[in-house]
Parts: sequence; C-alpha cells; structure tokens
Amino acid sequence: MFRNHSKNGTVVLLCLAMLLGALMLFGCNSGSDGKDGSPGAAGPEGPPGTTELVVTDESCTVCHSADKIADIAVYHPDPTDKDLTVTVNTIEDTGGGILRVNFTLTGEAGAPVTGVADIGSNRIYLADIVPAGTDASYLVGGAPAPAGTWFTDYLERWAYERSSGPLGTWAEVGGGVYTYTFATAAGSPEALAEAPDFDATHVQRLVMRVGLDGYNNAVGIQDFMLDGTLLDPQRVLAPSDGCQTCHSPQMQNAAHADSYLDTRACNVCHSPLGHYGERMQNDDAYLTVLAHQIHGAIEGARFDWSEVTYPQDIRNCVTCHTGADNMTDAWKSNPTIEACGSCHETVDFTTGENHAGGVQANGTCYVCHPADGDGFGKSVTVAHDTTPTGVNVPEFDVTLTITDPANSSYYVAGEAPQVRVTLKYHDTGDDVPYWLYTTPQDNAGAVGNGLRVASVYVYGPRAKSVPVLATDTITDPTFDSETDTPDQSHDMFVGGSDRLVTTNETGFGYQLLAIPADMEAGTYMVRVRMGDYGRVGSGNYHIESTAFATIQIGTDTVEEKVAGDACTGCHGTGTAPFHDERHSVVFDTDECLACHDQSGNFAIPIANRVHAVHDANTDGDIYVINGGNPASRDWSDVTYPQEISYCVGCHNSGDTTYKTLPYTMPCAGCHVGTPGVLDHTRQNGGPY
Repeated sequence: MFRNHSKNGTVVLLCLAMLLGALMLFGCNSGSDGKDGSPGAAGPEGPPGTTELVVTDESCTVCHSADKIADIAVYHPDPTDKDLTVTVNTIEDTGGGILRVNFTLTGEAGAPVTGVADIGSNRIYLADIVPAGTDASYLVGGAPAPAGTWFTDYLERWAYERSSGPLGTWAEVGGGVYTYTFATAAGSPEALAEAPDFDATHVQRLVMRVGLDGYNNAVGIQDFMLDGTLLDPQRVLAPSDGCQTCHSPQMQNAAHADSYLDTRACNVCHSPLGHYGERMQNDDAYLTVLAHQIHGAIEGARFDWSEVTYPQDIRNCVTCHTGADNMTDAWKSNPTIEACGSCHETVDFTTGENHAGGVQANGTCYVCHPADGDGFGKSVTVAHDTTPTGVNVPEFDVTLTITDPANSSYYVAGEAPQVRVTLKYHDTGDDVPYWLYTTPQDNAGAVGNGLRVASVYVYGPRAKSVPVLATDTITDPTFDSETDTPDQSHDMFVGGSDRLVTTNETGFGYQLLAIPADMEAGTYMVRVRMGDYGRVGSGNYHIESTAFATIQIGTDTVEEKVAGDACTGCHGTGTAPFHDERHSVVFDTDECLACHDQSGNFAIPIANRVHAVHDANTDGDIYVINGGNPASRDWSDVTYPQEISYCVGCHNSGDTTYKTLPYTMPCAGCHVGTPGVLDHTRQNGGPY
C-alpha cells in the first residue's frame, strides 16, 4: 500500500471537502455569484510530509500475483513446460559409410514440432564406444598405450557436425519427423584422424543436441551398430538422473552440461581417448576424473574445485551411481586407478606413496578391494558405507503414539489427543527400565541415571507453523498474544511445572489441550527428542533419538508440503548430526519446523533461512536483518547447484502458494541486498 501524507495533499483534500459541502448546502441552481470574501488568516504549519512505502505480507500480492507487474510465476518460471523431446527412429547407411538419421521432435504433451528449416545452432555427434582393454592410441605425452591400459569402455568422437562445418543435410519429412544425413563417413580418413581406434564392429553412439527458440535445450541419444540395429543404452556408469536431483532436469549450474543434459553425451568429448584425449588427461577433464574432483572439492591438474560445497558425504557413491542401467554397479565391481585416484588424490598408485598395498597396476584393484565381502583391504562397499557409527548412532529406538481421533480420520473441536513415547535401547533392542521414565530431569546426574532431554513439540499448520495444543502456546487459554511468545519445546519429565505431563513408569506422556473451535484446519506435526548420553559434551556424546508424526485437525485433506521432499535429493536421506553435532536431524522440512517455525521463538523461520542459505546471501537472513552478527550467519561460501530462481527445484510437492501468496520472510532470503532490487523489507526496519 502507498500512503502520501504531504502538506499539499492535505490542502487539496480540504478544498475538495469544502466544495462538496457548498454544493450540498446550496445545490446547483443558477443565481448571481456573490463577491469573493477577504482572505482568512493563515493556518498553523502542518507536520512534515512523507512519502512512505509500507509493505505488509498481505500487500505483496498487489504487485506479485498473477498478471501483475512482477508476477512471480513469470520471474520464477517452471521451465519444464518448454521441454523438447528428440526421438531417434532409424539410423541407416546410405552408402560409403554415410549415415542418415530419421528422428522426431515433439514438444509439450507430445505435440509435433514442425517448421525447423535447418540445423541452425544444433550439434550432432557420432562416437565409437571403445571396449575396455583396447590398445588405445592417446596417452599423456602422446606415447602409445599398451593393451589393457583402460579398464573401462571409453568413447572416441569421430563426427562433430554443426552450422560452422562440417555440415550434412537437414530435411523435414512432416508431422514433426526430420532426417539428418551426415557429411562425415564412417571409417573415412577424416573420421580416423579424430578416432584412430574406430572399429566398424564396435557399438557406436549418436548424440543430437537440439536447441530451438521457445524450448529448453534437448538431447537425443541412441547407441547403435553400423548395420542400423538400435541398442539399449550402453556404458551408463552414472545415469543423468543422479545429476538432475541437484542440478535440475536442465542441468543448471553445471558448466555447459545445460546444453547436453546427459552424462552419455558428456563423455563423448570428456574422454581420455581420441581427438581430445591427451588434453583431457593433462587437464584431468575426462569425466571419470572430472566429476569426482568437482564434487570432492579437489584441486586438479588444471582446475581448482576446492570452493565447491557438496551437500553430503562424498563416499555415498550411489547418489550418482544409481538405477539399474548398464554398468551402474561398476563403481564397486570395477575399481580403477583413474576413478579411485580422482578422490583419493594423495595416493600415488604408480609409486605406492600413501597406498598400503604399495605400487598398484591398473585393473587389479578388485583383488584387494572387491565389491563386497572380504579382501586384503576393505571392500569398496565397506569403504564407502555412510551408515552412522560410534557417537553418531542414536541411543534409543523411539516409538511415538498418539490417540486416534473419534472419526478415525481427523480431530475435531473439543478433542484432546494424548502423546505417548516409549524407548528401546538401540544397540540391543531391549526395553529401557521403568525408572528411566520417572526420574526427574534435575535428578538425572551422571549418565544412565535418567534422561537429560525428553521433549515434545506440537506445531502447525504446515504452511506457517506455530506451537499449538501445549502449555504456553497460542491455543493455551492462559496465553497472551500481546505479551507472550509461544513455547516450542515442552519437557515430559515428571515433577516439573507443566500441568499437561502424564509420564509414568510405562513411558513418557503428554496430554494435549482440547482443540478450540476456531483452530485453523490442516496438517499438524508432533516431534519428540530423547537423549541421555547425548548431552555430555562435544566429542563425548551420542546424537539424540527422535520420532515424528503428522496429525490432521479439522479436515482429512493433507496439506502439501510447501517445499516437498527435494532436500534429500542433494543432502541425502536418513539422520545426521547437525548444528552442535548432538542434534539428530532428518533433512525434512516438517521436522525442521519444530524449531524453525514462525513463532518468533528460538530459531529463524525456515521460510527465510533456507532461501538465504541456498542463495549464499547473508544479508537476507532475518537474524542479520534484525541486527545479528553477520559473521555467525555467513552463507557466502555455499555453492548452490541450480539457478536460485528455479523455485520448483525445491517446491515440487504440488503446492504452488509460493507463487500466489508471497510474503516478505521467504522473499527477503534471496532479494534483500540484491543489487537493482528494491529492498522493501528495510523500509520499515525489517520484514515483520
């Protein structure tokens, strides 16, 4: 809303009011005009005028809703509605090794794309998939490679055709079907100069990179034999699905991978063999080495990747080597010097330096490091097992139960659910002794004499969560919204001051308050934290044991998460130590909301924090905006693997309110401090 309180504006309004009053008194009848009266005395000076932009959460939609001047859906588009698909139909030899490809271009909903007159900016490749063990010709320094040097199939590109030449013939057949006839012949001197290891009996690969106005880049990939037989994908060690979980389907922020979109296209050029082979080896730029060094934040021969912030344990190989495609298990079944050495960069296999097994010949790594089971060294799966161990293992297995609603679907006004928590020792599966529940926290003393933390959080609804249904929350009749801040955490120990605790020797208990009639319907959450040894100190702890559940209040329609479950795509699944290394945190926004809610208590709302972190924007963090120390919330080193404007990368649950109901807290996370962007949030001292 805009308000203009200038002195001149006040005078104009006063004059209009006087004129309206005169018309009401005298009407509009004609008559003689009276003489002007003498000017009155000057009035007192009015207060200084201001032109002030007042921003409230509700007012954001004035400019940022559908079809307004800054529609969020326009400025933060979902690019998937511009997808293009390339489907290879046939590949035939027209004579003399000249290949012709018949392919189809389709757009949204499979509609044919017609009228593409020529190759334009498109690029088309052919490559030979050179089998492992081939006497390849290109090594560092140009020395010939002995047979068996490479223990993985690699590609040699022998045709690269585009508008700058060489250039074949593009033709439209109709109905979205096209043909492309290559200029480069298989086995020709030109082709062999690029790929000296070409063999007509090898599997070949076609890559068609197509870019058209109005569409996202697309790539068509087809493995085939020169007799025209089309094959299922060959040599797929790390399917592009793994890359896309972090980099989006458009492979954003992954150098020029946004043009090629698929690892099967990337390794046509990023190969240690053929035309680029020597350069790729000298620069550590062939894909086997390059991908590992980037994500391991390692300084390679030419490129320094040390600033990359990979968001999970680099040993979790199945993040990228996933799926059931050809060769995706090769990371463990076929370990090689080039693959293993790209992460284990301090090991020199040729001299034996820092390698317990001494000098190592390539292709024999599996002798000591089998995929599974026993070897002279650790098996590959054991060495890359990221299952928490030692202090990172929770003490207890927690069972959380909540009494069912009367209608079996959702709670209604007047119902008061009860929360119960029981524990088993994680290591043995045995029940904990009854006295562990009934020992007051103040009497816990040494480790094992009762828990140090036993708390419950009840909060919701999902979109803008606040604490509810417990003592000193917004639904507590004694709560004063004008002076109080709602409590997030509620101890479940006996002997405390919380009147809702029902703990006894059978388990921890908490009687929730009756649901008020005016409580907003939606999806609410219950989370519990339990810890005994987990509170001793840094380096002397176990992470806390937790449990979580959702409940429905006033409706059986489950609210979609605002941001879905995309966090695990980059950060991995399971539980990990976080914050002070003792909290047990699952990368799930529902659980984060237990503390990072909108109550104003304890933690910055996740709606702000998650945007500030991923945008590497310390200025946009509410803690800093409200006067906190920027050094303690410095996100500037975060390297986010997508475009920050690609909101659907995280908001993938189906909930689109981030586009239709914007408010200051999440927007501030990215936009505060952005050059050229009006900083609404600072006009009135902060976004609240």
